[in-house]
Amino acid sequence: MTGCRDVTDSGLRHLRSLDNLNRLELSFTGITDRGIDSLAELTSLEDLNLQGTHVHGPGLAELGAMGKLRILLRVRGIWRSLGPLGLVQLVRYWISQ
Repeated sequence: MTGCRDVTDSGLRHLRSLDNLNRLELSFTGITDRGIDSLAELTSLEDLNLQGTHVHGPGLAELGAMGKLRILLRVRGIWRSLGPLGLVQLVRYWISQ
């Protein structure tokens, strides 16, 4: 779904039934922090690319509870793959700023 700005928060709810989904490419879509709660039910999700979205601290904090999840982000021009602990640390950093 890369680059499809028509993919929005309300559209993410349609993914809830995809129990075996383990990789989701959402880079440069129209999603925000408000849509992230729809992904919480995707318990098999392991890889999630959120580059170029409007998902920031609050949405990332919600994803931190998903144990298998690694999130791929571009931070200051460098690709980072974050597991749950790295995600928590990143959110704490953003909140403290």
